[in-house]
Amino acid sequence: MPRYRLTFSKSGYVRFTSHLDMIRLFERAFRRAGIELEFSQGFNPHPKMVFAQPLPLGYSAEEEIVEIDTAEEYDLKDLLARTDAEMPDGIVIKTVRETEKKKKTVAADCFAADYRIEIESSSPDKLADAASELIAADHFVVTKKTKRGERDMDIRPMIRSLDYSIQDNKIILSTKLDTGSRSNLSPQQVTEAISRLSKSEIPPENIEISRLKLYV
Repeated sequence: MPRYRLTFSKSGYVRFTSHLDMIRLFERAFRRAGIELEFSQGFNPHPKMVFAQPLPLGYSAEEEIVEIDTAEEYDLKDLLARTDAEMPDGIVIKTVRETEKKKKTVAADCFAADYRIEIESSSPDKLADAASELIAADHFVVTKKTKRGERDMDIRPMIRSLDYSIQDNKIILSTKLDTGSRSNLSPQQVTEAISRLSKSEIPPENIEISRLKLYV
């Protein structure tokens, strides 16, 4: 049976939809569109649908990825049009293509992502200096909370690139971060590092984050 890779954007109020609810949303949309998904075997069968990476609550996105296995073949344009028509405001299906079936999922193949981080601040120059200091450093160790307790983690190798610009009372960060099962860094950890270096408190409501692209 064929496998299709869909890319979609997420914006507006729907960005406050959790990943679990996004899975349900897509399942219902495919059902309403008449797209028959293939199901797993066993006592608890579920649709064969995999997102490349969960998107944290509140993030917008330009090009998220979901792969589906279907019970029959579909015309690509028809699959896109039918699925997009069933999506709520804020979700737009952008592309659909057929892809080969592999043992590894698209989630396992994901290794990096581009992000845009906007921080509103009364002193954006101070945050810019901190961003420059972070990218110039060889190491930057933070304490990460896990289920097993706290552990130190060097986040600097996980930052593949980091640039910034200042517009009025905002600093806009453009960064590529490790993203995936092998190595994963949250944009929030980058803003926390900048907050620490600048000795400035950054209220969460002053931060807007958008994931622009996933690399697989």
